Amino acid sequence: MLFNSMSFLIFFPAVLAVYFLLPASLWQGGARRYWLLVASYYFYMSWNPRYALLMAFSTLVTYVSGLALAAWGRMHLRGGESWWSPPASSSTSAF
Repeated sequence: MLFNSMSFLIFFPAVLAVYFLLPASLWQGGARRYWLLVASYYFYMSWNPRYALLMAFSTLVTYVSGLALAAWGRMHLRGGESWWSPPASSSTSAF
């Protein structure tokens, strides 16, 4: 699916409509985030399903990095804790 295709013209308003129809209070707003995550996976998989593995890796690295930064931030450690996140996440761009 390309951004300038007819299928995207149908896909995008549908995703947007579901996003705004989901209550913001459902799972503390997590339902909306999960919906966008699933819609993003579907969008990229419709072009090439192999990219789902790259997206899953990138999503996992970014999520774990965020959790680690939050935990280390609470312990007042600042510095090079997250040096591995940008290279690991951007390594998926090579594919």
